[in-house]
Amino acid sequence: MNRRNFLSTTTSSLAASSIIPRHSFADDNVQDLPKPSTQEVAWQDCELGMFFHFDTPVFKPGWDWRSWKDLPGPKLYDPKKLDTDQWLQAASSLGAKYAVLVAKHCSGFLQWQSDLYPYGVRQSPWRGGKGDLVRDFVKSCERFNIKPGIYASVTANGYLEVDNPGFGQPGTGWRPGETSRLGGAPI
Repeated sequence: MNRRNFLSTTTSSLAASSIIPRHSFADDNVQDLPKPSTQEVAWQDCELGMFFHFDTPVFKPGWDWRSWKDLPGPKLYDPKKLDTDQWLQAASSLGAKYAVLVAKHCSGFLQWQSDLYPYGVRQSPWRGGKGDLVRDFVKSCERFNIKPGIYASVTANGYLEVDNPGFGQPGTGWRPGETSRLGGAPI
């Protein structure tokens, strides 16, 4: 039984058993009740998914991005046996219908190619600087008929020494109420 059928059956059963009084629905105009969009229904029908978080701390265990010290250099990122097909095969085996890849987390390391940003796979030795984990992940999702999702944290970045909920660079003379070296609203 999927989630939607479960909720429908449960709601109907509760209403029929008077746990939820029938009159609570009597005044509601069915046309006025909120209804999920097609995309929301599709999301609900996925039911089970996986979340993959593979980032520079894998190569430097114990590193704390909030310390603003000892940032793992991009040369450290060089996975020898990275196989996104293996990840998605495992997800498929357990029945996952979607998978989400953390493409940029708090370390600030980009898992895709970018000419505009100096800290990511492009600067690493992995696949001669031509690797693209996002591309590989999406292709693997397609091979295993799993819907891909991408997560990219925009509120924190260890490389730029930016922490959420605002901007601030410790050790640079930044003070609350000032903007960061990146610009932005005062904190």
